[in-house]
Amino acid sequence: TNQQIFYEFLDSCDKLNLPSPILKIIFPLSSGEMSILNTFGNLLEYKESEKFITDSGMYENNVVLLIDEGEDTLHPDWQRRYVNLLVKFLEAFSDVHFQLVFTTHSPIILSDFPKDRVTLLKRTENKTIKCNDELKDTLGSNIYELYSSAYIMTSFMGEYAENKIKEICDYYKKLIEIINDSSNKQCLYNNETLREIDNKIILIEQIGEPILRNELREAYMYCRKRLTK
Repeated sequence: TNQQIFYEFLDSCDKLNLPSPILKIIFPLSSGEMSILNTFGNLLEYKESEKFITDSGMYENNVVLLIDEGEDTLHPDWQRRYVNLLVKFLEAFSDVHFQLVFTTHSPIILSDFPKDRVTLLKRTENKTIKCNDELKDTLGSNIYELYSSAYIMTSFMGEYAENKIKEICDYYKKLIEIINDSSNKQCLYNNETLREIDNKIILIEQIGEPILRNELREAYMYCRKRLTK
């Protein structure tokens, strides 16, 4: 069971005088906890089975460790702690020198590495991969700023919400243009139009971004006032 595997892992850490990367566990294990357990468990397996011994019988004390999206399935706070846990764990292998190579999509992981140790890969329009020079300073950088960088995120909200809000913005923009055109005013004074704009305020009041919510609320109030004169 997961519980047995976990306690065997702790026993192995204790025997080899290695720090445990997981201090508190509530069973059953989450997918993120299992991911961490698998990563560190595999390293322990190599240590215990002497897989650092080369074919020639020499002990290999220089190891390149490749980790492909190791943060996958981890809670954001576990992602924030991941590199630190890994480095502390590997430091306990005092007779082995590790070179870490990460692949990641996470700006949280990115903030643990200096810019000169990061290579940004970008897919071009013809689907080839090239190095991108747009990278800003990364080490200790504000995670929000890394998220907002164009090479990671192109928007700050979910696409569905973004599209719905854009529909409302376009609706009010067009409606205000019509209201301000005196030749079209009479055709707008009807209950159907009022019901339509009243329905939109329900969604507007649920928008979490205060500046955007207030601007759309003002547009609603302007239209409501002009159409009920």
